[in-house]
Amino acid sequence: MSLLRDVFGHDHFRPGQETIIDALINGTDVMAILPTGGGKSLCYQLPALVLPGMTIVISPLISLMEDQVSSLKMRGVAAYAYHSHLSSRQRAQLQEALEHQKIKLLYISPERLANEAFFSCISRCHVSMICVDEAHCLSQWGDEFRPAYRKIGKLIPRLNSTTRPVICAFTGSATPQIRDDIIESLGLQDPLILAHSFDRPNLYFQTIHTEKKMSALMPLLQKYRGLCGIIYCLTRNSVEALAIALKEEAFPCLVYHGGMDATERLANQEAWMKSKGRLMIATSAFGMGIDKPDVRFVIHYQLPTDMESYYQEAGRAGRDGKPSD
Repeated sequence: MSLLRDVFGHDHFRPGQETIIDALINGTDVMAILPTGGGKSLCYQLPALVLPGMTIVISPLISLMEDQVSSLKMRGVAAYAYHSHLSSRQRAQLQEALEHQKIKLLYISPERLANEAFFSCISRCHVSMICVDEAHCLSQWGDEFRPAYRKIGKLIPRLNSTTRPVICAFTGSATPQIRDDIIESLGLQDPLILAHSFDRPNLYFQTIHTEKKMSALMPLLQKYRGLCGIIYCLTRNSVEALAIALKEEAFPCLVYHGGMDATERLANQEAWMKSKGRLMIATSAFGMGIDKPDVRFVIHYQLPTDMESYYQEAGRAGRDGKPSD
């Protein structure tokens, strides 16, 4: 397909992508579980350029929206993100683009979709597709983490579209129960269900049994010195304590957790994204949807509570296909 090459710069599809793209272009709902780094975004971005009207992408994080919109605009795609950090001038520009039907991909949060004034505005547009990215948020944490996710399925039928938009949901991991919950909550109609292999041959998994974590961590960090990586902890206090300990051992690092000021969190994330060999110490609040290809290692200093979370976090390594641990 010429769009794949001319717009996105790829000569071939990754496993599963072409099947999903064909289904969406032909109006079939999709529930897709693709491994982190498996190219989920292309699966809805390319059909959005083929389908008439506008595609709405519902995403949980502003940083994820901005990352994808920036990349799309560099490719000449009319993509916008509507969120609370926009200036009044940016809001006016987006509003004008909406009114004149000049947007192909519009990224919003679930809370924005639930806003009555904004919903009324997009209801006047021709919406051809709705994509729910990071869809596991809907089932795993929807009632507590982001309650607005649970409202998406009830809002979609209220759109004043002449035809029902095709709906797709994407996630990096989901148990059969979570998958079925997503399908039911979004009201997917006879969807294509694609769960691609989680195996990523470039990733090396290792478990270290030790009662002295710092003693085991130091040789690893010496091995990875100068490379980009993430160390995950369960709590904010653990993140701060480990960061202090590592700086005392001459391992400079950045920190990220939900208790930090939003401006500081964003600054640390951007500094890590732009660097080639920085270490990030973080809770699970960090990393969702971030497309940094050169993460060479992910260390779980403390394990998450379930296998899905572990796989999501571990899968942030080696997105460029090169060997990573």
